[in-house]
Amino acid sequence: MASYSFRSHLKRYGPEARYPQPSLDQAFSYCQQLALSHYENFAVVNHLVPSELRRYLYPIYAYCRWADDLADEVEEIAESLAFLDWWEQELKACFSGTAKHPVMVALLETIQKLPFEQGDFLDLLTAFRQDQQTFRYDTPQEVADYCRFSANPVGRMILHLAGYSQEDLNTNHKMLTQSSDLICTGLQLVNFLQDVPTDLKKGRIYLPGSTMENFGVNEKDLSQQKHYEAMKGLLAEEADRAECYFLLGLEKISTPVYWLRRDMEFFARCGLAVLENLKKHNYNIWLKHLKISGRKKLQCYCSASLRAYWNSSAIRQSERELLKTLLARFDQEGVLF
Repeated sequence: MASYSFRSHLKRYGPEARYPQPSLDQAFSYCQQLALSHYENFAVVNHLVPSELRRYLYPIYAYCRWADDLADEVEEIAESLAFLDWWEQELKACFSGTAKHPVMVALLETIQKLPFEQGDFLDLLTAFRQDQQTFRYDTPQEVADYCRFSANPVGRMILHLAGYSQEDLNTNHKMLTQSSDLICTGLQLVNFLQDVPTDLKKGRIYLPGSTMENFGVNEKDLSQQKHYEAMKGLLAEEADRAECYFLLGLEKISTPVYWLRRDMEFFARCGLAVLENLKKHNYNIWLKHLKISGRKKLQCYCSASLRAYWNSSAIRQSERELLKTLLARFDQEGVLF
């Protein structure tokens, strides 16, 4: 497959482009090709979702991919923000029943078949705009608020993919919504830990400034890898915070939908495995091999599958005891449910 170039997609389907209205088949084909061009990122989710629902994953992923690239692949902030405004107008046209962009044509059928909410898609754009304007976060609460827009909407989309309407989630399945939000925030926090070196190059720091100050770590220490013991304490603290999110999320999983229950636990277990790997390597985030192995992912998948099949609790007793300790440390900050 040819290498991916967002600029070529922007030239072909951007706000200045002129093109004929794509058919539904052409629109879904475009979204599928876009998803598969990022196969490493897309493959896991694609294989976990039931085959009859995979078709609808393509426009969801394509929408997120376009939004992400409009934020990250456009050099000028003002231009990026203008593109994101255009993408929002395309989204609103889609939800009003008119769509021309191939992603939106496919998305229109998707939202007609399944109970997706426009607000989740808009929330993601809020996060991408924030990335253009906010480069530091003072408190864990501010980081959690960012995750509410950057990560949690993705989990809610998966809940809608499973057939849950927003009314269901607001009334009969509040705990499931909380579980999804907690796990997604945990995954985002893990990404922040892994991506500290990459984010620094972009001028961004997602570690809370107050926590950095508590451990005596400044921005120069991060960029020059100085005062390693202090940094290790800082990173361990943030890893524990992410673990708290995962464990509380696991405790709140409550759905009779087998594949959804399995997948929620699987992603939480993979996040916990990354944290375990970080701890094993003394929180040296500058190492290249911190991602978990395929074997470990398979182990997480099998474990989650068995517990979902037998409708067993997703959290172990030893983890419940640990969760109590973590909640005593972190829930006082008002970040968790």
